[in-house]
Amino acid sequence: MDVYEKLREKLDSHPAGAPERPEILEILHILFSPEEAEIAIHLGFALKPAEVIAEKAGMSVDDIISLGEGLANKGLVLARVDGGTKSYGLLPLMPGIFEFPFMKTKYLDYDFGKLAELWHGYYKKGWGQDFHSGKISMSRIIPVRKTISTKSAVLPYEEVTNYITMANCVAVGNCACRVAENKCDNPIEVCISFDSVARFFVERKMARFITKEEAIKVLDNAEEAGLVHLTSNTADRIGFICNCCRCCCVALGVATRIGDIESHPISNFYASIDSDECNGCGICQDRCPAGAIDIDEVATVNLTLCIGCGLCATACATEAIELLRRHESVHPPSGTRELALQAAEERGKLQAFISNV
Repeated sequence: MDVYEKLREKLDSHPAGAPERPEILEILHILFSPEEAEIAIHLGFALKPAEVIAEKAGMSVDDIISLGEGLANKGLVLARVDGGTKSYGLLPLMPGIFEFPFMKTKYLDYDFGKLAELWHGYYKKGWGQDFHSGKISMSRIIPVRKTISTKSAVLPYEEVTNYITMANCVAVGNCACRVAENKCDNPIEVCISFDSVARFFVERKMARFITKEEAIKVLDNAEEAGLVHLTSNTADRIGFICNCCRCCCVALGVATRIGDIESHPISNFYASIDSDECNGCGICQDRCPAGAIDIDEVATVNLTLCIGCGLCATACATEAIELLRRHESVHPPSGTRELALQAAEERGKLQAFISNV
């Protein structure tokens, strides 16, 4: 079997998916040299020491480190140094192989125009649906905090600034989706990362460190621009917060551009409109990324479409909109591993995924 097809099959064992289409093989040919693809198929999705990978691949430790560093610098594998030991892990398509190269375009010699075209085609032809093919969403919305009703208790994982407060370090980088799609003039440098992810991004020139105060400012500017806070569907510490638009974002796109899916990112809240206070101006309708608001003298919300982001409420001049807790709130898996295992089992990939961790 061709080494690139082997790599695609390995990537497809991850719940994020890599369905068989001509586009993905062409993408992998562009991103990985044959030697790099050969190494990649020996990596697990969890970090493993170079010595362990070398034994599995039948190669020298020096060769593994050389190729691993090169792949990490391209944003194609995760790398970490702990006590002098270098470890590497294969990234899934998302978050990872799709986004990370687009976060450092000025440092890489790829044909990014061609890559953007291929990723766009791949997304439309099945990858977008495959990514959210189970009932457990791989990502979730974090609502704008000031729009939540005071009648609703807010859990720590539902408070966007809570993650910034808890972090030891914070970084910001370019939104890969907007770099790739280039369909709007929304802010680009809005992808916030934390702790180990932030350090990896900064080390590999995909982001820059910022203060917590600067991170709050990024969130404020994103809300003003009408961008949606989105992160991994986990309850504990997270690695990133994206600020997503309806036209470019891959994860949010399953709610804004793709139908017939089992899941899409939402929060545990929904928009509620006080018809007595609403003046029917239509600003909330324009702000809603999911097309969930209609205007007939006053605004009404389609709760099936509402993703609970709160952007409608932030722009309401009469303060007629607030977020209320959904009757069936969902507590996310605790961490990335738990999310991946649950999603893999639901998608019928559990044994394949475990064998590649």
